[in-house]
Amino acid sequence: EICGYLFRPDRSLNPAGVYEIKSGKLGGDVAPASNDELNKWLEDHPTHGGSAQDPITRLKKELRSLLKPKKDGNKVAVEPVETTRLEFKESFHKNSFALYARTILGFSNNSGGFIIFGIKDDKEVVGLQNNRFKEFDQKDFSQILKDISSPTARWTSFQISLLGKTVGVFFSEEALQKPIITLRNKDPIKGDSIYFRYEGETSLIKSGDLLS
Repeated sequence: EICGYLFRPDRSLNPAGVYEIKSGKLGGDVAPASNDELNKWLEDHPTHGGSAQDPITRLKKELRSLLKPKKDGNKVAVEPVETTRLEFKESFHKNSFALYARTILGFSNNSGGFIIFGIKDDKEVVGLQNNRFKEFDQKDFSQILKDISSPTARWTSFQISLLGKTVGVFFSEEALQKPIITLRNKDPIKGDSIYFRYEGETSLIKSGDLLS
């Protein structure tokens, strides 16, 4: 398997060479990659990577390129602040579904985007602190979107590791048919309204953006 990933016409590798690397006879002075580095390398592999076939893998690759995670001492931080495509939440709560839905609708009416759970407003990555995200039922959130808006926003969720910190992600696709309009009130959502994602916030759409 290793040979399959690493062999190129200009760089031959056989099982004996792999054994020499494993035993330390060859390349012993080279530090091994971390699991995060290895997983990213595998995802980005030009011939064996899953990016072209797997939408979640493609989204993870896009998200890592947007966040640019880095270590700052014992802490992990991301580079950008919240933008038209990024929203940070320190934790995940089912009783905040309506709030998350408003952001998803705003992303959908703009160019799509990510809500990331486990990142503080100051850009520190704290990761998920419990199993709430892992165990929630996507059908519950999808039902809220169906009940409060038309047409229904397209979204998905997944987890991703950022330098050893696991975060949860809601991703909203850009709507094929715009605008998505809310049907009824559900705090903090107002009915008969159009939400739009601006730089670092989701709010009611402005007239100029609605015309566009």
